Amino acid sequence: MIRFICSSAIRMGDEAVVSVVACRRAFVGMVWHACQRATASSDHGATLMIKHATSSTFVFHRFVSEWRLGLVVQPRLGRHMIVGGHVEKDETQAEAAVREALEESGREVRLLACPTPALPVGYPHTRVPAPWWINEIMVPADNHLDEPHVHVDHQYVAMAHSPEPVSEPVHPFDWYGLDELAGLDMFEDTRMLARALFPIIGSIAEAEGDAALLLRVLASSGMG
Repeated sequence: MIRFICSSAIRMGDEAVVSVVACRRAFVGMVWHACQRATASSDHGATLMIKHATSSTFVFHRFVSEWRLGLVVQPRLGRHMIVGGHVEKDETQAEAAVREALEESGREVRLLACPTPALPVGYPHTRVPAPWWINEIMVPADNHLDEPHVHVDHQYVAMAHSPEPVSEPVHPFDWYGLDELAGLDMFEDTRMLARALFPIIGSIAEAEGDAALLLRVLASSGMG
């Protein structure tokens, strides 16, 4: 339909062409926004939701007596949370995880690899570190979108190079042991995963670079 109108407008002169092109741009913009804010029902009756890619990271450090988990206090929600945030247009989920960790905690981190199939020798493309879990999380309106939506959260496990910050964290940050988790105001899904990781984080770190050993560690813990 748009193609027919534009063809007719060209025969009518430049002024009509400008008008129709403007209408066409407005129409395309309207369709784009409608898709972004879709609330129509699908064939199965489910409401379509806007989904944003996010990355978050369980950041651990080995202290003299124990492993501890780094958590921020998110000011908007007032809860203890792992570091994380939205994936920007110019970065991968893994890059977002490292960046958000540095911004929110002030600590530089190294992502710990999870088991993934090997690529053939000579495969030409750059491999992106895989997250340990990818979960869809319903969230209320926030500073990115003024309506409820879904975070497709790519969750990583990492080690901090040092317990001390290299830059000023944007949120209050501290280290917590396993026995302290019960007393913190955390989301229960985060607490569950943290409790699953604490008993094996030392073994995960020791297995770094040895996929077979890491698989055995996870299998023995019930996470394999």
